[in-house]
Amino acid sequence: MTKERTVLIFGYPLATQHLGGLVWIKKVVNYIDKSGKFCVKKISNSKESPFYRFPFISDIHAVLRGVLSYPDIAMLDTYGEAAILMWLLLRLFCPHTKIATVFHHYEPLSVRHKQCPKLSAKYYALIDIITKMMLRNSDKIITVSESSMDELRTRVDVKIDKKIAVAGCSCTGYFTADSKGTKDIDFLCIGRIEKFSEIESIWEEIRRQKPASKFVMAGRCSSKELTSLRRREIDHRGIVSDKEKIDLYSRAKVFLFPSLFEGFGIAVGEALSAKMIVITWKIPAFEERFPCQSNPNLKLVKVGDKELFVKKALKAIKDYDRLEPSQVSMENLGIIQTWDEVGNNVVNALETTIK
Repeated sequence: MTKERTVLIFGYPLATQHLGGLVWIKKVVNYIDKSGKFCVKKISNSKESPFYRFPFISDIHAVLRGVLSYPDIAMLDTYGEAAILMWLLLRLFCPHTKIATVFHHYEPLSVRHKQCPKLSAKYYALIDIITKMMLRNSDKIITVSESSMDELRTRVDVKIDKKIAVAGCSCTGYFTADSKGTKDIDFLCIGRIEKFSEIESIWEEIRRQKPASKFVMAGRCSSKELTSLRRREIDHRGIVSDKEKIDLYSRAKVFLFPSLFEGFGIAVGEALSAKMIVITWKIPAFEERFPCQSNPNLKLVKVGDKELFVKKALKAIKDYDRLEPSQVSMENLGIIQTWDEVGNNVVNALETTIK
């Protein structure tokens, strides 16, 4: 009898409320589960764990559970000390285990926390170095786009192309051509606050020129950041459910997304499917996945040009009130794969890794 192969999903999000990269892992793992080709073990070290009030203990508990499961393959997220610890212990005590790292985009902690104290900055810089070592040591790196693969080659210095599997990404097209609903939100932004560049100063200028504007945000945000945003009259909802997210998309006119770190941009695809006008920085992932000639509602702005970003945002509101935004197909949105196709690509990557 052939031994059933076990794949460990480390850092699996158990909560029903999830956005961005967590949507990707949820969809992919659901496909791996139903494919029947692996015995899937899911371990969470987030707020769903029994020790979530004590992050270090929670991480240790999750890592020990993972190592003691002796998996054939371990799928690890790129970022986080727990993933690094899992990688180190598996290499030391489970040398037979193949490691597949999930890489969405390059987002060094030293950049994300560049305003922190010097000692903390050195710690994050060290974590970034070890993260690169983990990626280069992985048996397989599963990523979402060609631009992400390019980042692995140029920024992480992964030399072996066959180690990288571009599984792709999809996006749920929540909306139809019906646009009769109430549009009572001028500007919407959904995503992790630390990925955004100049979001507060962009909003300050928009509000100065159009004082009655309403801006709603959703996504992960610290209590300190939340206080700062609300002081600027930004209605930040925190992490929202899928139902709440759909409601926000259906009520909003213009999607502001000044993100610097994207491998695909699920939120952009969702906003475009909702017939919103999207203003975002011109980064490689968006140029690859959402070509402007096919997306009249997508406006790419040179990174750092706040004046032009604000100008396009205000024009988008004016155009939205005067003209109905264009309806485009999911193919023209850059969404050429289904979630099942993405999941199948991941299964194939895992199978080639274990052979």
